Amino acid sequence: MKNVLLVMVMVLGLASQAQAKETLSVAFVFDRNTINLNSSQRNSLADDYMDKLNYTFKNSGLSSYIAFKKVAVAYRPISKSGDNLKKLHNRYYDYNTDAKIPKPRLTLHYYQRYYHADVVIGIVDFNENVSGISAFIPKKSFGTPKKANTPLLAFGDFGICFVNYRFRNQKEQPAHEVGHSFGFRHGKAAEGFIDSNLVEKYANGYGVTKGLNYGTVMAGRYLTSSERGIENRFSNPYSYKCGYWSDTNKCGDSTANAVTFILKYAKYFNKRGDWYE
Repeated sequence: MKNVLLVMVMVLGLASQAQAKETLSVAFVFDRNTINLNSSQRNSLADDYMDKLNYTFKNSGLSSYIAFKKVAVAYRPISKSGDNLKKLHNRYYDYNTDAKIPKPRLTLHYYQRYYHADVVIGIVDFNENVSGISAFIPKKSFGTPKKANTPLLAFGDFGICFVNYRFRNQKEQPAHEVGHSFGFRHGKAAEGFIDSNLVEKYANGYGVTKGLNYGTVMAGRYLTSSERGIENRFSNPYSYKCGYWSDTNKCGDSTANAVTFILKYAKYFNKRGDWYE
């Protein structure tokens, strides 16, 4: 019996060393100036965004390690007259600040602080062909990615991103913008380079993005409902089913392995909601 108990203790000890599941809190803020939905409609859409977000992580084999929960749905003015997503983004992302924590001066900053949200998604309705936007890692605030504060760099724009209501039916949209807030680029095939300012140079999407070809979630173009084998996954060189025309195509390579990146920084993404304490 003593030996059995010893084995059980050892097994439990090994289990405790496994990577814990991180649950990230998400706050949704609908723009009162561009969106006219009642409370029930806003909550229903927020739930739909949540389902899409968790669906992508589940398809990527990450549901045992990271998940998202809704903590708030607010309805406040976000945009100004004449705004587009780029202008709105620039107000929330100070390229020149030396502060490691943004001041809670704007609407989404306030809700991130109030709800300790790891991710804040602002929903706007702009008449432009852009589905969303999220800032990348600051180039001036923190120096090079290889310094000791690399985990902090992984937070991208502190978890604040925007989605355009007009593209609400794209199931990749929420995960794509949240992925940017994690520090992902579209990828070499989409942009022609690997940004040296990334936390890790393999934090990219993967796939051909011009014409009717294929792409993982971050690759820069979304697969339509008519395309074959839609799996809606993050890049992973060990996976073959990512919505490609042929399942024999890998989902990543040495420059594109978003799954490994998420696993490496999951516990840090789950601390963004504590920054304003």
